[in-house]
Amino acid sequence: GFNNKQSLSFVSNDYFEFPATTNSDDEFSIFMVLKSDHASHAQAPLMRATATGENYMFFGYGIHGNYWNYIIGSSGTDHKLSLTPADKRITEHVILEIYLKKDGASYKTDFVVNGEYLLVDGGAATIPFDGTGRDWLIGSDWDSDTLSDFFDGDMAEILFFNGDVSELHSTSIRYYLSSKWGLGAAVDSDGDGTVDGLDAFPMDATETL
Repeated sequence: GFNNKQSLSFVSNDYFEFPATTNSDDEFSIFMVLKSDHASHAQAPLMRATATGENYMFFGYGIHGNYWNYIIGSSGTDHKLSLTPADKRITEHVILEIYLKKDGASYKTDFVVNGEYLLVDGGAATIPFDGTGRDWLIGSDWDSDTLSDFFDGDMAEILFFNGDVSELHSTSIRYYLSSKWGLGAAVDSDGDGTVDGLDAFPMDATETL
């Protein structure tokens, strides 16, 4: 379980799929709550592939080192977050957020762990939102027609929103997940520098006591 609460445990070659049509907008916002007991091998908590098994979106850990990396769009940037703090790595209980945002004629992405932005306005590209390509994968990665990089650990919750979730709503969702899964000692929902468990106003960045 996850902090002694019910969650989904992935072991060996576990994975599952959900429909490619889930993202029906050119922007999306994803929240994931997870923890792995292993950082010694590459793992892919989430990805979506083209019809030939290439990456439309790839989100992984340990591919290049002991840190997160991800790419959105076939022509997007591979973001290697080599400065991932020790308390925000895959072996810790974390709330992850991935945003794809339209910026004029281009796209940007933000990446957040436990309320801390590790990437802001990173390069990204659109991915099909008409069902083109393969379904979304949770817990593995397509390498052409072979599954690899299996996630090994617990996933507690995944929330997928079409569109760009506002900062106010992101704070509310973050606090909901922090409270539900007992992560108040690690998560700073409102980004004011005080973790939820010590913050009398965990959804108000202007107040801490």
